[in-house]
Amino acid sequence: MRGAVAPLLISNASRDERFCEHPGLKLYGIESYIAVPLKRLDGKQFGTLCALDPLPTALSEKDFDIFHLLAKLIAFELEAEERAAERERELSDSNRKNQMLLRFMSILGHDLRNPLNTISGAANVQKFLNRNNEKAVEMSDKILRSSRRMQQMITDLLDSTQSERGEDLQLRRKSLNLCEICEELIEEFRLANPQRKIELAAANCCGEFDETRFGQVLSNLLSNALRYGTPAAPVKVSLKETVAEVILSVNNQGKPISAADRENLFKSFWRGANASQENTEGLGLGLHIVEQIMRAHGGKIKVASDWENGTTFTAIFRK
Repeated sequence: MRGAVAPLLISNASRDERFCEHPGLKLYGIESYIAVPLKRLDGKQFGTLCALDPLPTALSEKDFDIFHLLAKLIAFELEAEERAAERERELSDSNRKNQMLLRFMSILGHDLRNPLNTISGAANVQKFLNRNNEKAVEMSDKILRSSRRMQQMITDLLDSTQSERGEDLQLRRKSLNLCEICEELIEEFRLANPQRKIELAAANCCGEFDETRFGQVLSNLLSNALRYGTPAAPVKVSLKETVAEVILSVNNQGKPISAADRENLFKSFWRGANASQENTEGLGLGLHIVEQIMRAHGGKIKVASDWENGTTFTAIFRK
């Protein structure tokens, strides 16, 4: 009986001329027997479902149907368990590779800072030594701007690695007047982008905030606005407060962000349809980092975008 492929039904072996002399049935005293093959979804047989009894049993086609149904259920469950085990192995492999990648990114980010600091320091020295040479000063400024951009990319990379590990961004809160920070940072952007107009409407907003993280939020939002906004239209920054919140918004005119892109806007390493070769200096981490900073502050970031009003990012900080 072992290895049988075809379904088999025996109600009374000793009276069935086909099986009355079967050595296996006689040896074990089996009178009734039913068996159906166990098959995978691709039709390949991997076993047999059977039942036997030392007493004669009136078996019918209905019993066959029940056994066929049980065989299908068993095959389905076994394959489901195998698929689940395979997915678990794949997930484990993926997590291990992801951890290795995150570790590599973290090490890379830290190791890049030392040579970058050397480059920035050397550029400052060259700028000072050649302060009467307009061309040399211009070249030094270009090196310093590139260094600052690379420094921001490294910071974003390290912050992204931390968030991917499930770690909250650390905040160093202290008493701040956010209006003053906005004015200083916007002035830096004006100097770096003399051809662009940046407007600020701000009230004194005081509270306990992380100065560096607030600067990251504003810098990323301003960089995006300048990168994707219409050059002839001003970028508008607004800072105001309520009893419980401080609200920072950055607006630019230009092609609106599609609804589909807005759903993915804050994902790491993601770029929308508006991105082009000319405006992709970063790693696609800026808005992802902004969202993580806002979460750490107990706040949120949201975006509205249309042709009439332009694109406005609003960061809401809890006091």
